[in-house]
Amino acid sequence: MRIYDGLNDRSHSDFQYINAKYFTLMDITLRKESTRFLTRNLLYLVLLLNPWSMSGQFFFTEVHSVWDDRLDEWEILAIDEAENEEVVIRLSMIWPLSQNWNEWRIDSDQINGTMKTKWRDDPSQWELRTDSSVVTIRQVNRYDPGRWEVREGNSRVLLSTRYRGVGNEWIIPRQIDQWYMYAEFPNDVRDWIIEDYLDHRFSAVFRLSLIFIALWQTLPK
Repeated sequence: MRIYDGLNDRSHSDFQYINAKYFTLMDITLRKESTRFLTRNLLYLVLLLNPWSMSGQFFFTEVHSVWDDRLDEWEILAIDEAENEEVVIRLSMIWPLSQNWNEWRIDSDQINGTMKTKWRDDPSQWELRTDSSVVTIRQVNRYDPGRWEVREGNSRVLLSTRYRGVGNEWIIPRQIDQWYMYAEFPNDVRDWIIEDYLDHRFSAVFRLSLIFIALWQTLPK
């Protein structure tokens, strides 16, 4: 019976605490999965009911850090509406050992490119470059890191935090019902939900730029 002595020494309140912590973690996990399920299926429904918005491109749904204790590698999930399947795009720091937050690589079967600051050590201007596209990102006001202009050719939007000084919700103010990115839990930047209903004028690379700059601004660099 000695094997149980350690358990018998623990108070009833200890077990209550462990059980409460376990069920809290289970509840968080279930809520996360429920949110992801609803977001994906709502987007599928929108695409089905609005065939005019479908032009062979991606609609983004989620962003997740690959590691719990590191923020230098991410998975960005999207729906390829032409193939009606989920696509995973990998975003990773090019120089993780030196912790260079200003140079990133984008890898997937469909999209490959780099995201870098336009000028070294100046994080107020960025460029996302692929073989066929260049998207520029510019901080609108040097004193306000929550407002950015994103441009690709004739496509241009203003991206901003929903509330000034709060980085866990991002919107396009003039198209607030078409694009919205928010942390699943306010104090946890490892998991994000994206409601992406922008029309075909905005390329997948353009949308990636929106996601990147919103994500980058919240990272504890």
